[in-house]
Amino acid sequence: MTASIPSELPDGRPLWPLEAALSRAWPRSRWRDLTVVVGVSGGADSVALVRALHAMQQFEPATTGRLVMAHYNHGLRGELSDADAQFVRELAEKLGLPCELGGWTATAATREAFEPHADHEPHADHEPSTGTAPADHVSRTSAAARFSSRPPQDEDRLRRRRLDFLLRTAHRYGARYVALAHTANDQSETVLHRLLRGTGLTGLAGIPRIRRLSAATTLIRPMLSISRRQVVRYLKSLRQPFRHDHSNDDPRYTRNRLRHELLPHLASRYNPRIRRVLERLAAQARAVETLVEPLAAALLDQVTRQVSPTETVLETLPLRDQPEYLVAELFVHLWNRQGWPAQAMTAKHWRRLTGLARLATRPVDHRGRGSNLSSPIRSALDLPDHVRAELLASGQLRLTLIPHG
Repeated sequence: MTASIPSELPDGRPLWPLEAALSRAWPRSRWRDLTVVVGVSGGADSVALVRALHAMQQFEPATTGRLVMAHYNHGLRGELSDADAQFVRELAEKLGLPCELGGWTATAATREAFEPHADHEPHADHEPSTGTAPADHVSRTSAAARFSSRPPQDEDRLRRRRLDFLLRTAHRYGARYVALAHTANDQSETVLHRLLRGTGLTGLAGIPRIRRLSAATTLIRPMLSISRRQVVRYLKSLRQPFRHDHSNDDPRYTRNRLRHELLPHLASRYNPRIRRVLERLAAQARAVETLVEPLAAALLDQVTRQVSPTETVLETLPLRDQPEYLVAELFVHLWNRQGWPAQAMTAKHWRRLTGLARLATRPVDHRGRGSNLSSPIRSALDLPDHVRAELLASGQLRLTLIPHG
């Protein structure tokens, strides 16, 4: 039975439409006695999320659950990045919430080359910030955001650092959830972007609403059904400032062109509900993926012969009789399990890898679940982000994440 949504807060203020929508998408009853870490960049989406969750918390202020704000400063824009962190700190003070600030340092970067990813979904929060907050939010610098050298700008690594920081924060506070502020706009843009790159069913499924980060912590994106227009209207109603990153308007970036050029063109000339069409496509793809994923996971367990953080060896003969799509999904599952960067992997790469795995023509010359890695290399394939696939004469497939500077 669905819990009723109150029409106003205890102080008598009416419940804004976004707060009501969020209450329906993620009822307070599911997290009222739990700790939730909220990733807050300072952008409109994440500010709206934490303000709405904080408002929902007022329904039952005596419960044991709590919200923790967490901000990761990538340090890519110098003083502007520091101003973002300061903005988030001051917002936390205004709301009376604990706030954790983290940032990139050269020392921390030396540990990360092959650390497992907590997750690697596109754009954890689309508006990480830059200068629309009042001037008093820009004057001070967070100590956690001072850097010994300029951090690299590889998008996958940036997401990995931020999510690892959020997961560490969740573990420190004993949080059950990490909440991120993806919206319906993020979903439609992600699906269209992947479609244009030639994605498969997994890519069409878009951004998942919920994902396990660890045995104790789950990532949730409760605003995937809420549009960015609703976000901006909500913040205006609250007279709540936020930060804006002008790089999100730069047409040199493909995603920005999709958002500001292609999607408006499709809406005006072909279908005004194009975003809803893409969101439904993602939902349908996720429904199918839900059926396929456990099959791919079971098959991966069956053929795995050796595994380490940087290398996996698979038995390939059992794959010859499996549907090509299921084998491709097996490799997607393997990348996720290993935490290897997958953003640059296109449908073409997955097809080539699947084809390589299905080349095996004779039985493996080893017994049991061991591996015969001294067997000559029969064929090899270099994949994005320094992953190499080698089909051995023994019939095994060795996948290696190669160290790089």
